[in-house]
Amino acid sequence: MEILKDIGRFIWAVLSIWQAYMTGGIVIALLGLYERLTKKTISLRTFIIGVIAFLLAAFFLAWRDQYRGRLDTEIRIKELSNPDLTGQIEFFSGGGNPAGAPVLTKDTFMFLLIRIWNTGAPSVIRELKTTVKTPGGRLVEGSPMIIPGSIRMTDKDGHEIAYSMKDSLIVKAAETPIPRNGSAEGFVIVAFKDLPKEEVIQRGSVITFFFKDINQKEYQAIHTITLGKWPYLDLKDIK
Repeated sequence: MEILKDIGRFIWAVLSIWQAYMTGGIVIALLGLYERLTKKTISLRTFIIGVIAFLLAAFFLAWRDQYRGRLDTEIRIKELSNPDLTGQIEFFSGGGNPAGAPVLTKDTFMFLLIRIWNTGAPSVIRELKTTVKTPGGRLVEGSPMIIPGSIRMTDKDGHEIAYSMKDSLIVKAAETPIPRNGSAEGFVIVAFKDLPKEEVIQRGSVITFFFKDINQKEYQAIHTITLGKWPYLDLKDIK
């Protein structure tokens, strides 16, 4: 039976530690030195007390080795089974109505380029959410937008940047697991309904991107707008 084997292993571990104490070690060396220097022999009572004390110490040390080994194993299993994600907002921009929008509104649209690193178990990300807290303390939550095809944007220098749905964070990390020691980068587009860009995107506003791993642990990527003028991008030709 397995339990008998375990008992045998434990007894062997105790005896191995006990015999090491009885046949060597600093205590035995000191006792031998005492007998030689004083020409006295340790009494039988003292010897038996020492044997019992060493045996009790051996029991404790054998238990401690097993206990610490189990803790190390549990920590290792936890490291292998739990994701460990870190997010960073690498770039953001904001603007009003996309060019060619059928209906003009006061909505603000925000483009976020986000990278997520993973040093734990492979995981997708879930429950994505973006909020902005203005310098005045107002907290607003955006609604995610899905682009059906591609999107072209022009930066302040006139350079055109093109993205398609395959570049989105949903495809890069929400549908495809991020491997251990890997990372994923993708964009999200968020709409803030009935809020003009001057209210949402201003110096001192704090953008927070929330996401969860497969174990429902929540993470945050935070970016504070510090520029006097944000890197404005006009959304164009959403196809």
